[in-house]
Amino acid sequence: TFTCGFGVALLAGLAAGVGGSLLTAAGEAIGSMFSSPSGTIITASPNVYINNRKAAHVEKSIGACDKHPGPVKIAEGSTNVFINSVAAARKGDKLTCGATISGGSDNVFIGGGRYRYLPVDDEIPGWLRTTVDVLMAVAGAAGGIAQLIKAGTQAGMKAVLPCAMKFTAGFVAGEVGSRYVVEPVMRSAIGGLSGNPVDTTTGRKLIPDEIDFSLPGLMPIEWSRFYASNLDVDSVLGKGWVLPWEQSLRK
Repeated sequence: TFTCGFGVALLAGLAAGVGGSLLTAAGEAIGSMFSSPSGTIITASPNVYINNRKAAHVEKSIGACDKHPGPVKIAEGSTNVFINSVAAARKGDKLTCGATISGGSDNVFIGGGRYRYLPVDDEIPGWLRTTVDVLMAVAGAAGGIAQLIKAGTQAGMKAVLPCAMKFTAGFVAGEVGSRYVVEPVMRSAIGGLSGNPVDTTTGRKLIPDEIDFSLPGLMPIEWSRFYASNLDVDSVLGKGWVLPWEQSLRK
């Protein structure tokens, strides 16, 4: 006689589901370490300059990419700094071909978050991600089924059938759990550590000093802002926002 556990199949399904996502993420991370120049930005703002060079902006600025036919546009930019009515582009923002802007000003910094205004051809396309996920699932299931067949040759296929059904149910449950439970929880946990601005000690929402833009000179100008949900101050940006140009002393 032999036994087969639902838990083992469940863990196998979880491992297969999460493993596929980790594999594609690792591939992207390794690929980004070996990037090479693929083109230049050929058109930019007609009347806004940064360090005597035309400023790049989303949608209107065109780039030439050696690995893609035809002109490509800048797809990502600032969430709150705009040039000629469209978002300003900075170092690190992507073009529609998937290339990343690698150069920029050394002393003028444009703040704000990053937003994708146009679709981007990711380095790993969606169909390849799906293929990897399917192959990982098939590989995980095949390993367990092979063990069942081996056991069946010794104990008889009649005894194996209940285990095969139990293994299949467990594997499917694990696969579904990894897609819709484990991965979202992992993303939420990572976001809670780095991307969600909440002070865990007080529960207040907090956005640290964020520099929107900086202009060098004898008297450099730096425009920054700070937000905390528990502040009673009311500025031009609304309640809770603090601007350095609006600060004052009151008795």
